[in-house]
Order: sequence, then C-alpha cells, then structure tokens
Amino acid sequence: MTIRPLPVALDPRPGQDIDSYLVTLAAVNGIASRDMTHLVSDAASVTLRNTRSSPTRHAPDPAIMSAINLLTGQPEPRLRAMSLLRYAPSSQVGPGTLLPWKPRVGCHICPRCIAEQPTVRPLWWHVPHATICPWHHCLLHQTCPHCHQRFRINTTPALPDDLQRCDNRYSGSGTTVVTCDQPLADLTVMSVSDDEIRAAATLFDATHAEKIIMWGQPTRPHDYLLNVYSLTVLLTHLAAAGAAEDRPWTPAVHQQQNGRGTARQRLSQSPLHDVAARSRVLTESVGILDHAEPDSAADYLAAHLHRIPSDKAGPLAWIAGHTHLTKTTSRLTIKAIAPKRTVSFQLATLLPPISVPAHAVPQCIPQHLYEQYFADTLGVLDTTGRVFVALCCARRLPGVRSWEDAGLILGIDAASAVRIPMNVSPRMHISTTELVNRVAAVGNHLDATTNYRRREAHVTTLHETPELWYPRWQKRFARHGTPRTGIANACEWHWQYYACGKPYAQPWTHSWDSQRCYRFHLWCRTLGKQVRPVIKLPPQRTDSTTTT
Repeated sequence: MTIRPLPVALDPRPGQDIDSYLVTLAAVNGIASRDMTHLVSDAASVTLRNTRSSPTRHAPDPAIMSAINLLTGQPEPRLRAMSLLRYAPSSQVGPGTLLPWKPRVGCHICPRCIAEQPTVRPLWWHVPHATICPWHHCLLHQTCPHCHQRFRINTTPALPDDLQRCDNRYSGSGTTVVTCDQPLADLTVMSVSDDEIRAAATLFDATHAEKIIMWGQPTRPHDYLLNVYSLTVLLTHLAAAGAAEDRPWTPAVHQQQNGRGTARQRLSQSPLHDVAARSRVLTESVGILDHAEPDSAADYLAAHLHRIPSDKAGPLAWIAGHTHLTKTTSRLTIKAIAPKRTVSFQLATLLPPISVPAHAVPQCIPQHLYEQYFADTLGVLDTTGRVFVALCCARRLPGVRSWEDAGLILGIDAASAVRIPMNVSPRMHISTTELVNRVAAVGNHLDATTNYRRREAHVTTLHETPELWYPRWQKRFARHGTPRTGIANACEWHWQYYACGKPYAQPWTHSWDSQRCYRFHLWCRTLGKQVRPVIKLPPQRTDSTTTT
C-alpha cells in the first residue's frame, strides 16, 4: 500500500503528546479523528486502540510510528519523544526507571491549559506521578465529574473526537455512539499548597533533567525517583494500615483499601487513585529527600513510623515487606527505627533546649571544657572534636533541625557542619547516650552573658587594624617569631582562644598548610600562661592628636 503524506504539514508544540497532535493535524487537513485513526491503522496494518496501540501509550508499535512518520513527515525520534517512550526508551517501566509506576489508561486534565491551548495536551498528563500542573500550579483532574470515569478511559476510539470535551462513551458505537460532553475548560480549578507546588516541580525536574540534587549531592534522576517511589509506597501502606491517622491523606487511602464494596489497589503497581491524596503523599516523600542531610531526613521519617503495625519479625521486616527498599531508604528507616544509633535524634529528642542564647555557643568549645569531658573519647584531633561538640550544643537551640542549621547559627559553612559529625560519629569511643550526657554537661558550663559572635567580630577588627595593638602586645607577650608571621599568629591565637572560633578558617590562614599550622602550634607554646587577649582597642591617633 502506497502511503502519501497529508496535504497540510504541522509541527508539534513543545511537550505535546502525539494523540492531540494527530487530532489537530486531522483538523487542519479537513478530516475527522476517526478517519485519521483509519489512515494510521491501514498504513501500519495494526488496529489502533486506546488500551494497547494508541501512540501515547507506553511502547507503541514500531509500525505505527513508521506510518505516522510517512503521513506527517515528522522524524521518528521526535514522534517517539511525543509518546511515553520519551521516559522509557528501552520499553521498560517500573521501579528504577523514569516511570516507577506503570502508566494507566487515561490521562490527567488541567482546565486552565485547555482554556489557553484547546488543541494541545501535554505528554506530562500521561505520567502516573504527575499531580499538579507545572505551568498553572493547580491540581490536575483525573476523573470526569459528569460521567465519573477517568478521562480517555474507553478502548475506542483511539484518538478523541474533541479535545475540548470529555468524550467518554455512554452507549452505542461507531457513528451512533453517545459520549460525555463535559467541557474540560469548565472543570473546577483546585488550588494546592506551596509545599505541593515545590514537590511537583522537583518531580517534574527529576523526570526531565539529567541530574537532581539530593542531600546536597547530584543524583541520577532514576535513583531519585526510585527513592520517591520507595517512600511513597511505604507511606501509603502505613496509611492503609491505619498507622498514620494524623496525615491528611489517610482517610482516603484507608477507605479505598478497606472500605466495603471497594477493590483494593496494588499500591506498588500504581499510585493512589485519588489525585489530591496522591499529591500530598508524594509531597511528603519529596520533603523527606529534600532535607539537608540524612540524619534530619531520618528524624522526619521517624514521625511517620511511630505506629508501624506489630510484626513478629520486627518493624524493619514489616517495612521490607511493604515497599521496595533502596540503599537510601534502608539507611533512613534503620536510622528512624533505631534512633539510639543516631546522635542528631537523641540531641533533638532526649535533651531539653539549651538554656543559653545562640550567641553564647562558640564555634569551638573552650579547650578546658573539652579536656574535662571529651579527652581521648572522640577519636579525632582536638580541634575537630571541639567543633563537633559545639555543633552538638547548637543542635539543642530552638528551631535547629539539622547540622546545616547548627552551622548556620554558629557561622560555620554548611559543608563543614555536615562533614564533621559524619567523620566523628564512627570514630567515637563512647556510646551515643554517654556522648549526649556529656554534651548536656558542657551546655551547663556555657555562660549566657558571653557573646561569641561579638568576639568574632572584634578579632576581625584586630586583623584589620594591627598597628593599633600588635606592637605593644608583641612586646609584652610574643617576643618570639618574625613580624611577618607574628600578626597572623596573633590573630589566629585571638580567634581560637578568645573568640573560640573554628580553627584555621579565617582569611589570614587560608594559605597555611599542615607545616604552617604546626609552627603556629609551637609558637603558642612560647606565649606562657600570662598571655592576655586584646579586649579593647586603644583610640586611633590622628594628626591633631596631642600627648602630654
């Protein structure tokens, strides 16, 4: 059979699905959607049905793509990118792919998109984890309020007759078919929360981008979506078991899975039928992965796991039997189920908030307190251990929920604030419980009247005006060392021992290597016990200043 291209060519819109493209192409060529279906079917020698071989459906028949290529002149790679093959080029769907849930028959609808572009339906509407319109930030519709069926649920026709109406079949077939005439642009616009909008944007990016950020590190989208899938299935199973009564999606899930006369859904195969509930549980899953670090994510997840149904093999066995565990979710659930193994959880839950303000917590606890409570117990250098204990004290401040937050309050960069606890925790020679008790004791020694932020600013001023104080201070306390290195040494001594700042983190030490730090350590030994910091700068002299 000779296939001739259609008289009028038409380029698809960005992101448009191939079904709406063919319907629009048929209209500009003056033929009905049903005739376009016959053209494609005859050219491909394949029956075109919505549930099997419709172009938008996952893995459409190659013969159909070839036929559409000959009819439209569009290259086959572009046509495949207009179907779900864009997200599953190897024709595989499920956990570990960009389509963790198997696509179902039907699609979502955004009434605002229909009102603005009546002839364009985005491919995103066919993705199972799509719940919110990324352009209008409103909840997508999945079920027609008039016929109470999912949009595009019927087997035939393969292409809709009218892109602006529901078109689900009531009765009849062929030319006598009676269909639902619900105008799609008249559907209610359902608003969503800001958290849901952010989560939906993250899922959209993860499905289309090459990298996605998780816990501050770039992650493969396939791995990120697999973790979202794992957490979502776990949270929905908890809700179905009635173990999360305080969550807003629980009633819908519990009723769907346990109500009389309702078919139980395989939660591992398809997401929740209720789009609003699906949006909320996906938001929770994305929110867990959006935390700055694994410890805070585990703390947040623990709030969901406090009512796991009893299981003879234990809670971890129940979790393993109700979701697809990944390395990430296994790590999170172990930390959440066994919080005694995590420092951050015990600091946040077992100790009351610290009784001093944030400015009374230094970046690095004083040396005498560290030697009194932590000498030879943390398995790291004293400087690292002192910063770690200071971060532990900061974790007890109100509003601090992560190591990153603790670093922000103390003025320590986020990367160091996360890395230092990760380095110290596996090297400790004491139990977590003992560590927490000693942190509490150190907190009791902190003086609320000491303002370390003010001291840090004062040392910065000393570095900027050495001529006002260094000559006299050197003559009295630091006769060893050269003038070239003496000022930097004096500033770092004030930073570490007066301001209790994080060692070797200021501009005057940026060029220091390990040997230079060692020489500074030797220089500190020469100061003697009588050394005192410059607490107040003398007034700066001007040309008009006179002395008597």
